[in-house]
Amino acid sequence: MPVMLAPVGSIALFDPDGALTCARAAEKAGIAAFVGTVSSPSLEVVSAGCDAPLFFQLYLTDVRQRTEALVRRAEDAGYKGICLTVDSAVYGRRERDIHNRFRPREREKPNVAGISTKDSDLFRAGASWEDLEWLCEATQLPVMVKGIMNPDDAALAVAHGASAIYVSNHGGRQLDHNAATLEVLPEIVAAVAGRVEVLADGGVMRGTDVLKMLALGARAVLIGRLMAWGLAAGGESGLVRALEILREEILVNMANVGVSTVHDLSPDFLRPTLPPLQQPWPINLRGNATV
Repeated sequence: MPVMLAPVGSIALFDPDGALTCARAAEKAGIAAFVGTVSSPSLEVVSAGCDAPLFFQLYLTDVRQRTEALVRRAEDAGYKGICLTVDSAVYGRRERDIHNRFRPREREKPNVAGISTKDSDLFRAGASWEDLEWLCEATQLPVMVKGIMNPDDAALAVAHGASAIYVSNHGGRQLDHNAATLEVLPEIVAAVAGRVEVLADGGVMRGTDVLKMLALGARAVLIGRLMAWGLAAGGESGLVRALEILREEILVNMANVGVSTVHDLSPDFLRPTLPPLQQPWPINLRGNATV
């Protein structure tokens, strides 16, 4: 199934075993899971507790030795790759959390125990392409870049050593009025021009959502919110069931559009829609034309 479990730092809020529960569900579904820098339990505990392919999502720190130490831990624990996040220069002003007095950053972070979690440390505004080059040279693992929303940035990431491009707007929580990932995905796929794989997330809740992104050129999609809902509903079994439903939806929808493999999908299967204000004839609630 061309679906992976996205990195979610606060995943332990939805299940006591957090990233480990997700990894176990991924193993049962035959898919890969991402483990976050600020998630729990530790990256070693997750890898020791499952056989699913794992990728480690990495935030750069101000000290390269600290970043390299995290990478070495991922290598030693058998992770398949590093996922460098670049869309969180500073922690977004998340007004819903402020209104609810919810402070998700004030929790245990075993992967970065003893390291300051201030913006200047984990969400490095001064990151550069040189940092990406350094990271690619510092590890034998492939490095994907997460948070790309611009085709020029995608091309530059590939030029500086990225092994994959991960299109993401961080759940839409970092920058107001940012584009949806689905809107920019075709441009990024064109800019990459087949040199590396392209992954994407953002609002994937149904099988049709998966097929849309695949049709626009993504090799696989990642789910975050749907993963959290599955965990909240029923822990590991709830997430496994959510993945089963998603798989069924993908297969049923593929059959109904007339394809037997995801490789047959293309933009020809999609039709763009206009926002309501651009519709040619505004209508009222009774369906009558209005002036």
